[in-house]
Amino acid sequence: MLLALAFTSQRSAGVAPPATVEQRSVDGVCSQVVTSFDSTTTWAAPIGESKLRRVDRDQLGLTGCRVDPDPNRR
Repeated sequence: MLLALAFTSQRSAGVAPPATVEQRSVDGVCSQVVTSFDSTTTWAAPIGESKLRRVDRDQLGLTGCRVDPDPNRR
């Protein structure tokens, strides 16, 4: 019985998954934006980076962003 309990997954009250994940511009930089379910907390990471940082909603630009594939035009 103890062995069965030790390997049975337990549910815990963890953090809810994000409500949305989208590409938007943040301060003019194309980023991956994650928003919480209550829409009060938003995180962003520039495209190609993985470290999220907290951002204010007023820093967000339009939904979507264009990325020029030619690095010579940046």
